[in-house]
Amino acid sequence: MQQKKEEDSILDLEKLSSAVTFEPRDLPIEKTDYSALILVQELGKELIPSSKYISRLELVMELQKYGEKATDCPSFNLRDLRKVDPAFQPNFCLYVVGSILLVNLNQIAAIILPSKVIFLDPESSQTKRACNTVIQLLQKEEERLVFPFSVLEGLLLTACLSVEREIALLEPRVMDALNQVSKYSNYSRLAELRLYRQKLLHLHSIADRMDTLLEEFFDSDFVEEALFIENNELVKRELGQLSSLDELKCVFEPYLQSLDLQKSICNGFLKALQNVERALMLGFDFIRNKLFTLDLLGTILILSFTLINMVVGFFGFNLTLPIYNLSDGSQYYFYAIVGSLTLILLVSIVVTILWMKKKEFLVFHENIDRQDVSSHSQLGDSA
Repeated sequence: MQQKKEEDSILDLEKLSSAVTFEPRDLPIEKTDYSALILVQELGKELIPSSKYISRLELVMELQKYGEKATDCPSFNLRDLRKVDPAFQPNFCLYVVGSILLVNLNQIAAIILPSKVIFLDPESSQTKRACNTVIQLLQKEEERLVFPFSVLEGLLLTACLSVEREIALLEPRVMDALNQVSKYSNYSRLAELRLYRQKLLHLHSIADRMDTLLEEFFDSDFVEEALFIENNELVKRELGQLSSLDELKCVFEPYLQSLDLQKSICNGFLKALQNVERALMLGFDFIRNKLFTLDLLGTILILSFTLINMVVGFFGFNLTLPIYNLSDGSQYYFYAIVGSLTLILLVSIVVTILWMKKKEFLVFHENIDRQDVSSHSQLGDSA
């Protein structure tokens, strides 16, 4: 009986589920919801960029179609998208997934496909410059490479020019700061030099990471196998022949040399700033030691004047002294004793100061600063 009731309840549930139909509906997603949507800009062979909002899941599903065309290659997934996604912490990336090339160089994030490129965060100034550079390179039909590598060349050109421009703008400021050190120096000047040093270290780090990334990209066996497989559409030639990765190295070699040049410029300025900073710290330490000497001299003077205070206090007591009873003029002995002690102390102070100056225990701040720092700044300029 109980088993029959259970069967009847199951039949009722099946009828109810068959009668009820759920209509699919789209959840409203605002354009400001960056966790779900991302702004992208597509640029194809017609060279007309178009911007739109698309969900990350739809973007991944669209990119998986290109990955399926390449054999023996993993499919594109959300983890691959994070390497170029502006919502995550920016990281330098140059990676191949099937027929997809992921690029993230100096705040320029893009996904290069066989026939189009997708720029992420197209509203940034770096991405706008990169898009214009890519369009200019693609318009040169007689000289340009295949579409994907023309886009890669444009992105790399924009990233290198950005580093060169920042270093060129910073170079005269650093030179002026180094020249001003020989005239006057203080802690604010030292802070300015350290600020320039941090900027140069940042630019040197960017150039070094780009250089290392490109060398690893071109020297990687995985990249060569992933690019030059038979079904990979990234290397289908439109003009000329592209038979190996060595030919790509020859095309991108000037950019590697440019990055090496920028790194050497940064290294030269960093060495000069480091030498001048050490010279300033030595000068400041020398001044600090002299101030300690002056403090010692002041302590000696205070102890000397304490003797006068003791004499004045002694004669200030209302005591009957034998010397005062000798004559009426004995009351002036007090002034004579105090005056002679004061004169002796003043002469002793002057002699002590002259002796300390002769022994170079006392040196004025300007002389120390200019002599010491000017010599070290010359070393910095030569470096």
